[in-house]
Amino acid sequence: MAQAYLSIARIVLGIIVALALIGCEEGGEMNSPDSTPVSPIAQYRLTTDRLFSQYVEEDYDLLLYLPPGHDQTHDSFPVVYALDMAFQSQQQAIDATLATLAQDVIVVGLGNPNDRDRDYTPDRGSTTPEGHGGAANFYNFLVFELLPYIDANYHTDVDNRTLIGHSYGGLFTLFALFSEGLDQRHFNAFIASSPTIGFAAELLADMEAAMFERSRDLPVTLHLSTGQEGPLTNECQAMAALLVSRGYNHFLLMMSEFPASHMGNIKPSYRQGLQLVYGIKPAPRAPFPRS
Repeated sequence: MAQAYLSIARIVLGIIVALALIGCEEGGEMNSPDSTPVSPIAQYRLTTDRLFSQYVEEDYDLLLYLPPGHDQTHDSFPVVYALDMAFQSQQQAIDATLATLAQDVIVVGLGNPNDRDRDYTPDRGSTTPEGHGGAANFYNFLVFELLPYIDANYHTDVDNRTLIGHSYGGLFTLFALFSEGLDQRHFNAFIASSPTIGFAAELLADMEAAMFERSRDLPVTLHLSTGQEGPLTNECQAMAALLVSRGYNHFLLMMSEFPASHMGNIKPSYRQGLQLVYGIKPAPRAPFPRS
């Protein structure tokens, strides 16, 4: 099984340019959160929640998508933890994807828009810019406070969680992947869209090397993608090549480069990444024509 996963990773990495399953649209800059949530597909129920973090010492507003029948069933659902869901571009990407998935999922949107520079970026020591470097505290909030809270209050599958983020959010997604311990993995899938690896490239390399020394077993799925983004694209390709060269067991990697800008990469990367993890819902068959 390990060899099969590695073979898939190498094949997918070789096809480095992937066509988006939907048209790539140019997005606006991520600088103005929309206070009015975009309506999800009709079958999902949209609700909000709030949780105070002892690690970060502030409240976090949560935007949740609850799948059909959530309140009437004891079934458990996979959970997608989506960063930057205060922004309309991220909400629209999630909205456009949910109806295409083979599985119903719970989506937990999180992240305070005014603090994303702090929360999503690792501390790289003396060169960390002011207002950055709080990723470790945010990770602790995520896994030790938010995950238990969501599991206690919603019908979740605790063995089926995905973390997804774009730009700095993608950087944090990789930081979280390399932070996971051997004794307990909190996520089994990671979707990093246009991650700004260059912010902490040396630190991430050190974290990955430490992870490799801890274990050759990496039972997770990683979807890594960029648009046409010059150095950022090169950094993501280098990261993908490094991970494949390690030969991790039970590791599935897909690296895609979309014909899109940095912001335009959100929709196709979220769609392809979530479909990789949860499958694609079959298209309804046309009725058989009557003679």
